[in-house]
Amino acid sequence: MTVIVRSQQDSTIRVMCKGADSIVLPLLKGGQNALIQKTQDFLDDFSKEGLRTLVLAEKVITDEEYHSWNKEY
Repeated sequence: MTVIVRSQQDSTIRVMCKGADSIVLPLLKGGQNALIQKTQDFLDDFSKEGLRTLVLAEKVITDEEYHSWNKEY
């Protein structure tokens, strides 16, 4: 599930996505391998306890990126 929101505080546009780690983690920006591995370790620990998890990701986009997306969809 993905939502696009504009912050009332600073007018930034954010794309927020939640989903299964197997889908979301491969889509993250490169260069974050240590953070992704630490997150995966936590997810593995939670799953061993029988817990279900979702991963959240967020990206700030420009007005131009939003308008281009909005025009297409």
